[in-house]
Amino acid sequence: MIGSMRWNLIFGIVAGLLSFMFALVNHNLLLTALIRGTISFVIMFVLTFLFRWLLALISLDGTSQTSLAEQHDGELGASVDMMTPAEDLSWPELGDTTEATMAPPTEQTEKSFQAFEPPRIVQKDPSSEMSVPDPNTVARALRRLTED
Repeated sequence: MIGSMRWNLIFGIVAGLLSFMFALVNHNLLLTALIRGTISFVIMFVLTFLFRWLLALISLDGTSQTSLAEQHDGELGASVDMMTPAEDLSWPELGDTTEATMAPPTEQTEKSFQAFEPPRIVQKDPSSEMSVPDPNTVARALRRLTED
């Protein structure tokens, strides 16, 4: 980090004193002025600390990379320590290695799935009976809509 904690204290004390004085000039109570001065001291202390940290991060970023590269003599990036799982493994087999999950799926479990096929409400032929729907069908549709 660039500088020392004295910079944080100096900027914090200056901000706190200015805030305290402006609060007293505006006819605030002494306790209110002290609280506002303390709050501004803490905020300015933290902001100065963050500014110094970012400044050190930016200015030392380029020099630290070159020194690391010189230390390792090109060893960086030469090897990757990652392993890709085999493609024939399924998801349950990756986490659990018991015999039950290692078994391939059977045809019975694959055929047990059936897609949901709700009953369709079909409109009657428009030419017959002025296309008045069946009252039972309308009642079932209304009941289904009011359940949700």
